[in-house]
Amino acid sequence: MLSLAARRGADKSFCPSEVARSFGNSWTELMPRIHQVAEQLCAERLVEYQKGGISHGQNRPSGAYRLCLVPDDGD
Repeated sequence: MLSLAARRGADKSFCPSEVARSFGNSWTELMPRIHQVAEQLCAERLVEYQKGGISHGQNRPSGAYRLCLVPDDGD
């Protein structure tokens, strides 16, 4: 997930299903685990949820959502 986020860059988002699809044909079975990983990475402030251009922090939004890298604050 972090690899895909890094390839996209800080100004682009991605759908969690893109990560699951990269593992093959049984991608739908992987979605619960993909969501868990996304939640963990959001908690660690490595990625953030994007929905309609609004960040939802660590609480996974309902319905479709996208992820993106957390902007570097220059620290």
